[in-house]
Amino acid sequence: MFEEYGAGSSTVNTIQSQMAKMVLLAVEEYKKITQLRSDLWTEIHRGSDSLNNWLRELPASLHLSALGETDTDLTPQQVTAIYLMHTLFIDTHLLLYFRFIDFSYRSDANADGLAIERIFLDMPHSIFSTYTEFSIQLARIIALLYDQEKVFARCWMVIHATFDAMSMMLLSVCQTYYTSYESDIPQMMNLLDSCFRVLRFCSESDFVASRFVDMLTPTFFDVQSFDRLHEPDRMSISYVLNIEQVDQAAIRHTLCQLLEIISIERHKAWI
Repeated sequence: MFEEYGAGSSTVNTIQSQMAKMVLLAVEEYKKITQLRSDLWTEIHRGSDSLNNWLRELPASLHLSALGETDTDLTPQQVTAIYLMHTLFIDTHLLLYFRFIDFSYRSDANADGLAIERIFLDMPHSIFSTYTEFSIQLARIIALLYDQEKVFARCWMVIHATFDAMSMMLLSVCQTYYTSYESDIPQMMNLLDSCFRVLRFCSESDFVASRFVDMLTPTFFDVQSFDRLHEPDRMSISYVLNIEQVDQAAIRHTLCQLLEIISIERHKAWI
């Protein structure tokens, strides 16, 4: 996997070892999602804290903050490898979040529009903010790697991370419209554009990326339309009459679509 990034060096070997350790930890957490032993939000926090044990034990020289130091001995290839390691780490958080949300939704005896409300309206702001920020940070890393021409068209780690970052940001934008929570929608829309560009680039060579593009395109366009409605023409009749610009039912429908994408549809990309 890291042949292009200086495989064989002690730093890259350490990175590969740390990534393997992280994956094993994540697998153990995923296995625990068979029942909610307490409320959903407590379970998400517990799982996230467990994953963060990996970050707490990571050597300081491999943290993202270390990449800004001017006296570093890291080669450009090793820097890229560190970015990819943290891409996997953040994506692991998002995947755990998706699994918990999906499990809660499908375990609801009345899984319908009301289940959507119970999940997204009742979500603590701290959970919303944490995972929105994860998706933003992940999208920034992906955009940086792409701009530096470090993204290979068939790098499945980047393909999946891009898909997950987009899915989470789309969820966050919809949730912002659906609730009273605040988020930087313009920033997320710009990052969604960047991630979509990366997925389209990868889709030229990889069929999974191509299917991810097909899955996300309708929802991406829907959310773009919400964004345009959210910033209405101030001279329009609907604005003057204070008519609600974004249809809550449409947002709820899009949230349902996103739940299907992150749980069921994503696995069909391999078929």
